[in-house]
Amino acid sequence: IKNDIYEELSRIASLFYSGQPEHVAMVTGTNGKTSTAYIFKHLLQNKAASLGTLGCQTSFPLLDIDYPSLTSPDSITLHKILQKLAHHHINYTIIEATSIGLDRKRLDHVNIKAAAWTNLTQDHLDYHGDLDSYFKAKKRLFDELLPSTAPRILNQTCPYYHRLKNPYEITYGNIFSDIRCIDQKMLSRGQKITLKFFDTTYAFFFPYKNLFMVHNLMAALGLIYALGHPIDPLINLIETLPSIPGRMQEIKPHIFVDFAHTPAALKEALISLKTICKGKLFLVFGCGGDRDVSKRKPMAEIACHFADIIIITDDNPRYEDPKKIRDFLQIYCPTAYNIENRSQAIHYALDHMQENDILLVAGKGHEVTQNIRGTLLPCDDKKIIMDAFS
Repeated sequence: IKNDIYEELSRIASLFYSGQPEHVAMVTGTNGKTSTAYIFKHLLQNKAASLGTLGCQTSFPLLDIDYPSLTSPDSITLHKILQKLAHHHINYTIIEATSIGLDRKRLDHVNIKAAAWTNLTQDHLDYHGDLDSYFKAKKRLFDELLPSTAPRILNQTCPYYHRLKNPYEITYGNIFSDIRCIDQKMLSRGQKITLKFFDTTYAFFFPYKNLFMVHNLMAALGLIYALGHPIDPLINLIETLPSIPGRMQEIKPHIFVDFAHTPAALKEALISLKTICKGKLFLVFGCGGDRDVSKRKPMAEIACHFADIIIITDDNPRYEDPKKIRDFLQIYCPTAYNIENRSQAIHYALDHMQENDILLVAGKGHEVTQNIRGTLLPCDDKKIIMDAFS
């Protein structure tokens, strides 16, 4: 009954705010949604908008669009925003589709023409209970929201790909995919990429140091192509992609902030930085309170395996005892330093880095607050780092 109420609310909202951009896409997955949406929006420039973790992003300010803290907003807010975008002649819009947003039918009754699946790894099990339920919540995007003959962009390297296969798919990720990376060289400023897009080959500079970010680029290009926009004119724009807030964002040389808060995301970030690190790899990280506790052990083990100097600190402990979270992590990462105050933890790393070392501050990314017992206290990793050099 609850889900019927959610669905009815979405239906009414879509009728009240009836305008929608002509071309709407959605992207789901554990990791990569925000980066895919950001790349999609930037490549299409003033014709596009993105809705998700970073709010409502457009190439120009839109008045009176208030975006909630949720990645997938409530259905009333969503349809209100879509009507506003249509009014401003934003023809292309991409929406990040979270498992909870899909489960609670907040994204229903949107006229989507294409959807992408980036990956599925452990997260949100505090809500879904197990990985299969988590998968089914995300798969609802393809089973119920996307028209049956609409294109779907699927990552073939995802272990769940075989459960998503479809005659209308566009695939990416491996050497047999429709969109595939055939050469990838890490440079000091980013990567040199050679991409095969169906039968066309493109070579370009990709200004991100995360090896796995190319998957998000392929997903974004796949969606743009699926919506009927030509790819050729966009290739030269790839090298102009700006830093994505909180996504492997280089705040100062060799100092990165990343939103990585799942085992897979943390591992990917550390592997990418390991490939360019000529000294020691420093890591500052923690785990959120009142969330999926089963990912804490693997995150600590990944930290211990890939980083050289580790500082465990608080990361939105919410109503849990932050010391208990940190102490648990240290069981599986015994060589780590344990520093409660996040600012002090970051300063400790900065004070001990040598010339060729790299620092990754993981977990909060773009966030600017720390949630302690329901109180949001100012805590911006980027600002802490910048202030340390002022």
